[in-house]
Amino acid sequence: MRAISSAIVTVILVGISLVIAITATIYIIMSIMPIQEKNLETLMIKGDSYITKSENSYVLHLHLYSNIKPELTLYALEIGSKRVKLSNDNVKIIACDRGKAEITSDGLVLIPGTDVWIEITISNNLNIGNYIDIKMYSKAGYVYQGMLTFK
Repeated sequence: MRAISSAIVTVILVGISLVIAITATIYIIMSIMPIQEKNLETLMIKGDSYITKSENSYVLHLHLYSNIKPELTLYALEIGSKRVKLSNDNVKIIACDRGKAEITSDGLVLIPGTDVWIEITISNNLNIGNYIDIKMYSKAGYVYQGMLTFK
């Protein structure tokens, strides 16, 4: 029986060491990534948001939280197949728990850290069910999605 050459043993040990090193590196990177993703800049349409119907219009009661820097300007909302431009005519700020929210000619402006309740009145007839997907459009070109319940 022939003995295994020391060169072959070295190659096998180096290969095993590389596999272990690559696996450890991937594990470390995957462990660190959630820490960085924890503070992503986003607009949250909170789960307690809902929609109601009055005689000839719908009223969206939205609870929003924004941590987008330097500020977020929302100019339109899509609910069902209807797209609504946000303006002083159809948007009211009900309560601003933190931060600052204002309605300008560009739309709804939220500074980072803003936690706000707004009402949006839509006079159009909507074809919607109990759970409604909505999309909010920003001046920067981003689309933020959420879901409302019908009350």
